[in-house]
Amino acid sequence: MLELSQNGIDDDFVYVSADVNGLKYVNDTFGHLAGDELLSGATLCMKNGFGPYGSVYRVGGDEFAALINADEKTFADIMKNVHSIMDNWKGQSVDKLSVSIGYASHREFPDMTIEELNKTADKLMYVAKAEYYKSHDRRRN
Repeated sequence: MLELSQNGIDDDFVYVSADVNGLKYVNDTFGHLAGDELLSGATLCMKNGFGPYGSVYRVGGDEFAALINADEKTFADIMKNVHSIMDNWKGQSVDKLSVSIGYASHREFPDMTIEELNKTADKLMYVAKAEYYKSHDRRRN
């Protein structure tokens, strides 16, 4: 990110913040090996979906960031593909994967720094996570 801050942000830059839903439930119910499988699945899905357009990083326990370069239409297609990949993922111990995603594009917020895009994407990810948990019990995934 330091390089992006120093060299300027491309017009098609998108900061993606993602957080795996239900990891605590999986760890508590099926064990940490199942939780590891869920994290590995999320990593694989995001690398397959976002990877061709940028880089994916695990930034915390169940938190990820992707730094993408794509115009609006391409990014919309990327998001559809990422959701499709995740919807079709099945593990041996865990049969589904859900990830809350927020993103902020330089095109949408041209005056923001990379750090501000990060914070905005993170806030939007937490909005998505709150929406997810409106229809899913945290104790039951």
